[in-house]
Amino acid sequence: MILAAGKVEMGPLIDGLIRMALDINEKHELNERPYRHGDGWGIAYVKEGKWTVVKSVMPCYADKEIMKLRKVRTTMAILHARKASPGMPISIENTHPFQSKKWAFCHNGAVWDKLNGNFKTKGNTDSERLFYTILQAMKKGKELEAITGSLDRLRHFTGANIILASPDRAFAVARFNRDEKYYTMNMGEKDGMLVISSETLRGTGMKWKPMANGDIVELDIRKN
Repeated sequence: MILAAGKVEMGPLIDGLIRMALDINEKHELNERPYRHGDGWGIAYVKEGKWTVVKSVMPCYADKEIMKLRKVRTTMAILHARKASPGMPISIENTHPFQSKKWAFCHNGAVWDKLNGNFKTKGNTDSERLFYTILQAMKKGKELEAITGSLDRLRHFTGANIILASPDRAFAVARFNRDEKYYTMNMGEKDGMLVISSETLRGTGMKWKPMANGDIVELDIRKN
């Protein structure tokens, strides 16, 4: 998954997403065999102050529709390629990013904690339930407190790496219990575009640094 803010050019981000989905970008604990993310893709980007969300159940590396977004220029974007948990349906409803009003969300990892609350999901993934858990907490307090409080209560998960963004603000969280190379998030910046990605994106010329486990980054493009 990828978050980009600032002077965002979609082409290099799509190239990077496809390389990650094909599992040909970086070495990590899970790709002794090909660890492809071919169970759908989604891109959310800001257009005229609101989210435009495009999703598909096809693999991003086999879907010509994703190439139509290469020329998009925006101030905020989220990209995600899905690898479905065993037994979980492949469907648009289960494809990230999820959106509710001004917030868009994506997640990397598996969460087995019971996530119940006063909400109804469109699909049946742990990721969407985590999204609504955070949104529900946000009704009672500030965004950052809601995010950290919701994640602090998790006990049974592989990764709780998340991206939560509105059209002008975004939060990226690195939190995981295993497979450090696979779950480490990375930050890169070049020519006014800041990127947070599951892996460093080759060929972008960006300078990258890893986020530590537990790090939270908040971006506010209103300040630029």
